[in-house]
Amino acid sequence: MPYIQVKMFNKAKESVKITDKDPTFKARYIGSTETFQAAGKGCTTVPVQKLWDNAAEERYLKRVSLLLNKSGILIKDLDKKNDTGKLFIIENVSFCNVDCAVNEKIFSWVYQTETKRMECHAVLCSNAEKAKAMALVMARAFQIAYKEWKIKKSKEAKEMERSQRRVSIAKVSQSFEKKELQCQTNDTNETSSLAGSEPEPSKSGLITLESESLLGNGSVASHSRDISLQASINGGEGAS
Repeated sequence: MPYIQVKMFNKAKESVKITDKDPTFKARYIGSTETFQAAGKGCTTVPVQKLWDNAAEERYLKRVSLLLNKSGILIKDLDKKNDTGKLFIIENVSFCNVDCAVNEKIFSWVYQTETKRMECHAVLCSNAEKAKAMALVMARAFQIAYKEWKIKKSKEAKEMERSQRRVSIAKVSQSFEKKELQCQTNDTNETSSLAGSEPEPSKSGLITLESESLLGNGSVASHSRDISLQASINGGEGAS
């Protein structure tokens, strides 16, 4: 999270009232320059001094308005009609400060661009109290933003945990269903196998059937011979 230098604000806390409404400040935009230190005591001293040394007279500096809140710093050009402004999102603001070593009326902040370039921006306020008030408002904005960020991350972590638990339960359920289906399939196959097979006739049964068949055939043959013999005898008797 961004580092805020607040040790110089004790007196300002007594005289500056911070309301719930997002405050808008008017100032003169000095400019911006590249910096290589994102945060820490004195990190803005060199770049702010550089900007101040090369700044034009106050009356020639661009008039701007700065809206400070938990979203960041929205700066608009007051000399341009319907200017939508530029937002320095709070997640990328690493430091803000009133650098009394240079000028107690200058409020500055360090911002990381999309290309990872570190920039130091500075505005000149009408008095020192206003510059300190801006720093106080930003300190409060950082606290609110950080608190909301922690709540959001906590919710995301809990939702992730619930999601992983649901996935785990679903996998266990699918595993049990697969095993149950496999058991049912095995039982069905066994039942079908038993129902489709016929018992093999015993050898004794086959012998009995064959014997009966042979006996039946023998009776027919014997009966035929008896008839032929009887006819032969009767024929012989007639001839005699």
